[in-house]
Amino acid sequence: TTVRNPTIDMSPGYYSFGEASRTILKSVPVDVEATVFLPEMQAMKDSSQSKTQPELFRIAEDVRVMADQLPVINGHFKLKYRNADMDLVASQDFGSVNNGTFVFRVMKQGLTTGDNKPYIERRVYVFNESDMERLEREIVRAAIQVSSPEKNVYFTAANGERWDVPGRVRSPGAIETMKDALRFMNFTLKPLDSQNSWPGPIPKDADALVIAGPTVSFSPEARTAVLDYLKRGGKVLASINPAGPEDMSWLLEAADSHLRFKNAFLSSEAVWPGIPITDSLETHRITENLSVAGRAFIAFPECGYFAEGSVPSAQPQILQENNQKMKQTIFLYTKFNTVVDTNRDGRKEPGEESGRFPLGVAFEYPDHKGARLVVYSGIGWMTELGL
Repeated sequence: TTVRNPTIDMSPGYYSFGEASRTILKSVPVDVEATVFLPEMQAMKDSSQSKTQPELFRIAEDVRVMADQLPVINGHFKLKYRNADMDLVASQDFGSVNNGTFVFRVMKQGLTTGDNKPYIERRVYVFNESDMERLEREIVRAAIQVSSPEKNVYFTAANGERWDVPGRVRSPGAIETMKDALRFMNFTLKPLDSQNSWPGPIPKDADALVIAGPTVSFSPEARTAVLDYLKRGGKVLASINPAGPEDMSWLLEAADSHLRFKNAFLSSEAVWPGIPITDSLETHRITENLSVAGRAFIAFPECGYFAEGSVPSAQPQILQENNQKMKQTIFLYTKFNTVVDTNRDGRKEPGEESGRFPLGVAFEYPDHKGARLVVYSGIGWMTELGL
């Protein structure tokens, strides 16, 4: 929903889903149980026992009209209504629940054991008129969350990475917004540190590994673990922190790339020294959603760039699959005339280099099943500062 930015469509007399929201809801590919708890204007023995917000009685029909559209938009939505005030078994099925609650559930595939719930669940709440204004957005978000496949993303967290920045949660160097976005898409995030035997083999349930700006070089054991994970089909996203010594050269060497990280202070706008602003994208799966008009600009603070480097004297271990080496694609550049700003004033001075510098590179095998390794020349783009 962040990418597609659905808007609220207020039709006369009631709320409804806008065209963008309908498109997203139509794309839900699995059955979603949507249980809506709403009051009815019925007689009650003791109205004081009702937990329904008084204003909800006034907007209940608008909420019902909104919910009734779901199975019309997409037959995968299985809609049921219940009244939390009158339904004595609701607490057994849903725990603590009040009227004004939407419960979306999708049954998990396969067997579940222990205390694991057999379904993925998200809840949306509407109690008053102001809640109606965000109901469309929240329903779409919940539908995406429960219908997206569950995946595990591991973050290395023992080399000074941005996994958990001390102090204020939303400090400029934190990556909480990015982590929230991954959780929104049904990713489970897990750290790799000394408490879970890191450095060691990457867990077999890892769908992806993120290396977010380490400030300490990886040990030989950690490097071996990452390369072994890539060999068995894993996917790695790495962002280099210019403030640290870890330049990921060992990872680039393993991908048979001559690119090497070069630390620099880059400026593309005089008013923002050191924060390149770019829309210079190459065609790639990674950039598809960024290529929409008006949504392509990226702030890239805390970065250097990639440049052709010397070939290592020792023969590195090259990653291969079916005797094929990875194909390299530079998908993100700075804008033309970006300055290597040695005096850090935001302007090009005599003797300062300028040009179009690589910021992001992807590696994939010729079978085109998607990138297996992505390396960025900076960490700031995924932090609160960059976002």
